[in-house]
Amino acid sequence: RKILTISDDPDDAAAWQDSHNFGKQEFDCEVVTPDKVPDFAGYEAVTLLAVRAPDGALADRLTKYVEGG
Repeated sequence: RKILTISDDPDDAAAWQDSHNFGKQEFDCEVVTPDKVPDFAGYEAVTLLAVRAPDGALADRLTKYVEGG
């Protein structure tokens, strides 16, 4: 299961990423900064971790993602 985590500082998300990529490898957690966010297609979950203020474009994409279920 693919998880996309968006964080201002990927080092802040290291423990989060390690916890999801540990063990049976049921998850594939990718961490990116807000300026490098890929298309959300293919991810089962998109999370924000310590993002100070998503810019307008990212906020719009996140809103559409949430509204799409």
